[in-house]
Amino acid sequence: MSRIVCASEYGGSGDPTSGTTGYRGDNLQGKMAFAELRMGTALGGLPHGAKVQITYGGRSVIAEKLDIGLGGPGCGGHSREIDLWYQTAQALGFNGLAPVTVTLPGESSRSDASLFLPGPPGSGPLGPVEVPLELGKEALEGKVPNPLNPLEQGANVLKALGNIPADFHKIYELLFTPKGWIRSGKVLVGIFLLLTGVLGMANVGNSTTINLGKKAAELAVVK
Repeated sequence: MSRIVCASEYGGSGDPTSGTTGYRGDNLQGKMAFAELRMGTALGGLPHGAKVQITYGGRSVIAEKLDIGLGGPGCGGHSREIDLWYQTAQALGFNGLAPVTVTLPGESSRSDASLFLPGPPGSGPLGPVEVPLELGKEALEGKVPNPLNPLEQGANVLKALGNIPADFHKIYELLFTPKGWIRSGKVLVGIFLLLTGVLGMANVGNSTTINLGKKAAELAVVK
């Protein structure tokens, strides 16, 4: 998930003391580079050369970690975690000290536009469900399947099974759709009634056999 951090700017003609060499000897001139502050631990200790997306004022760039730094006071309620090489700052239209959005490697920039759906009461450690805002809007408008509606998902699966053999399609429909559940329920009720009738007839037959046995014994005694 993306995170908002305070960023500063270094290098260039306004900061000649910074030099042009990164902490591993990289030439920073002409590079989209940044320094991870707190001596390379502010973002979790990214490896040298790690690339992150930095967004500011509607612009985004992919920058490499080619330097580290000490840091300083934060801004906008956020701690200062990165220092932008002046050419990276220029590409973003950044100047001075301001919050930026950083998306770490392998993550999506969802925190800038997300729809948070609370979990069910008592969900405890499950916490909230996070859905991208664009997906949430489209789901509400019916443009995409609702990920929280399993019946809708089942209907879509059935549509996708058009080329699957009919027998498999019928099994899936029987097990995973409301129509199939109703049919299954009717079958189960029929089986239950059938078994009840069979057991009732068996009980009647047993009762008749017992009564006939008693009468035969009585006749035998009389004789």
